[in-house]
Amino acid sequence: PEVPFETILVGPGTALADVAKASGVSVDEIRTRNLRYSADRTPPDPGKRFPVAVPVGKGATALAQLDAKGASRRETHRVRFGEDFSTLAADTQTPTKQWLRENGLESAGSLEPGTWLFVPKGAKFEHRKGTPFVAPRPLEVPKDHRMVLYEAR
Repeated sequence: PEVPFETILVGPGTALADVAKASGVSVDEIRTRNLRYSADRTPPDPGKRFPVAVPVGKGATALAQLDAKGASRRETHRVRFGEDFSTLAADTQTPTKQWLRENGLESAGSLEPGTWLFVPKGAKFEHRKGTPFVAPRPLEVPKDHRMVLYEAR
């Protein structure tokens, strides 16, 4: 028989296993109703809330338990230009495999600037503190010319 579900909004990085436990149902039951979360957790985009289906009548209890547990409080990192998993691993002294596992990835492909990643537990960007950001000098365009920019794809 089909079990009716309701939708709750949870924070970034909330594990479906935590939602299942807070709802009092199996992980498989939550997973089958939330197929959009292939990494078994909500995306890492900070400041956003994500819809998760739970059995009807379990939403308020699940939200209260998740908030009390702090399940949605996970550290995230926004990828900067030039960063890849090897630089993140070196900067945090955390193995690349741990970064991949934390983000539900199998291989270390290229990273797009602006992508949000989960930071592995215990990883810290310690030695980046005080590292100056050097901005490029603005281009100077002669008065009788105009600047045209193209995006290569």
